[in-house]
Amino acid sequence: MFIGAFVPIVGAFASGTVAVLVALVDEGPLVALLMLAGVVAIQQIEAHVLQPFVLGKLVAVHPLGIVLALTAGVLLAGVVGALIAAPLVAVVNVVANHLARTVPNSQQTVDPGSD
Repeated sequence: MFIGAFVPIVGAFASGTVAVLVALVDEGPLVALLMLAGVVAIQQIEAHVLQPFVLGKLVAVHPLGIVLALTAGVLLAGVVGALIAAPLVAVVNVVANHLARTVPNSQQTVDPGSD
């Protein structure tokens, strides 16, 4: 499963299917069901916990922001939306932070005699 997970989108599913089928043939249906539960649990933890946490650290966006961006990307544009959601949020975050630092605060008073 480790090597199969490197293939985008279908790799983890295909390698998980092979693992479950091998367990079914070699040990029977009970072990295959346990293997299926393990494969699904690992994939869900990796997709919904580890990936947003690591990706959030890399792009300096909160993991919840990454999860929401990925969800919105999938809902709006499917797989393509999921692929571009995190980079798009990272770009928006960098631009917003840059603008927040460069735009003068209109609430500050400037003393003309302090030059």
